Amino acid sequence: MTTTPQATTASQTSTALVERPQPTPVRHVVPALDVLSREGAWTLLVDLPGVRPDDLSVEVERGVLTVQAPRHDRPGLGWKRRVRLPDGIDPEAVRAALRHGVLTVDLPARAEVAARSIPVTVD
Repeated sequence: MTTTPQATTASQTSTALVERPQPTPVRHVVPALDVLSREGAWTLLVDLPGVRPDDLSVEVERGVLTVQAPRHDRPGLGWKRRVRLPDGIDPEAVRAALRHGVLTVDLPARAEVAARSIPVTVD
């Protein structure tokens, strides 16, 4: 048995073009990351070109820092990076700032963990 292709009317074609597909899960791209260490504290530099501050999510949970944002230049894609924090980081003191597409995350050490200079006296 052979079937003949059915003709598509202009109204069916225009309806198919207008109908919105169901949302698909967002796929994530891992952004580049630089780590700087200084005196027991760390700074992370995360490349997030085109990200708006209002769209950016930075969270610390159970010793893991998560940076996440949608990519408006590529629908269906988003930025996501997870980093396990080293021991001794004070999660309450973590600070983040976005400037010119680079997220700077400062990870200070807890006060009792931070190195300190000890003066030496001469007797």
